[in-house]
Amino acid sequence: MGPPGWPRQGGVSMAGEGARSRSEKEKRDIDLHARLRTAHDNGDIIIYTNFPHLNRGGSPVFSIGDNIGPLLVMIMGSVACMFINLIVGLAALVVATLFYAFGVRPWIARRLRERTIRLMLANVNNWRILWRFGGIIVALASNPRIGCAAPDSDWRAIARKFVASAQGPGLGGRGQRLLPPPDDDRG
Repeated sequence: MGPPGWPRQGGVSMAGEGARSRSEKEKRDIDLHARLRTAHDNGDIIIYTNFPHLNRGGSPVFSIGDNIGPLLVMIMGSVACMFINLIVGLAALVVATLFYAFGVRPWIARRLRERTIRLMLANVNNWRILWRFGGIIVALASNPRIGCAAPDSDWRAIARKFVASAQGPGLGGRGQRLLPPPDDDRG
């Protein structure tokens, strides 16, 4: 007999049911994550990232090295040029600023996007952490207007409803439709 007030059902403790339902939910999440990973590998879904949201301190995918390293090298190079000649140093600073704005920032954004997608698709735990942080949209490649944005939308819903026919073990074959079948409108 358990302590007073301990839920009992037919002589069996209910304590294991919470763990069992968590385990079942975990298995469902792993399956749905595998569907999304397969759909991404097949090009059926697109993962968009919000650069300003993800490229800041506290983000699970923020890299201080990507952000500070190139900037530090360019500034130090400009300062070194200023010791040679002030005009040359200022010109180097202007060139470095333009290069940072039009070369380095897009490079940082590309690396951030690749890192985010790689980590999200690695395992379901990473997916959940990044989804809770936000700044990510998962959309169908065939119709980018259909998708869900983190953290407010439910990623499981898009995986269940639209990615159910993605190729993979138990997920259907290649060439099947990603969208649900249209309603029969033969009037």
